[in-house]
Amino acid sequence: AERRLPTEMIGGLLSPFVGRETELKLLAGLFDSESRVPFRWQQISAPSGVGKSRLAIEWLAEAERRGWDMGVVDPRDSELLRGWRARKATALVLDEAETQWSGELDIALQRLCAGASARRPVRVLVLGQFAPYAPDCAPLPLRDSEVTPAVRLGLLDDAEVMALVAQVGQPDRA
Repeated sequence: AERRLPTEMIGGLLSPFVGRETELKLLAGLFDSESRVPFRWQQISAPSGVGKSRLAIEWLAEAERRGWDMGVVDPRDSELLRGWRARKATALVLDEAETQWSGELDIALQRLCAGASARRPVRVLVLGQFAPYAPDCAPLPLRDSEVTPAVRLGLLDDAEVMALVAQVGQPDRA
């Protein structure tokens, strides 16, 4: 079967990737083979429309380039995580953490953590307008996992906005 990037995260339209190269490089560190921790996760917080989902798509593309399984976990399918085991190194995104995953985020992370192993590591990005967990306040069953400090995305600067406009083009004003 053909594999595709999860563009459904943003309604099927893929905007140009501009101004988030530093953050992508930081997130790519989650794939670091020197880390023997089976389960690593990262929170990304920013207001709506700033680029969390677009950054996550690039991160998933990087995972796929490295030969990892990748995907977006739909909160409506959270029961499918019960007893789940990674079949190989896996990168997953949980989007809209504070709204779509309310009350279920701890359970989803615990199940994903349980499905990871040293030979089949799992890496997860948790996206939301607010970081659901304060630093060093991960749910107790995840304390053996590795959580890195939350990444807070800011607005693009003027040069990055101009680069985005140049890539997308000017809208017709007919």
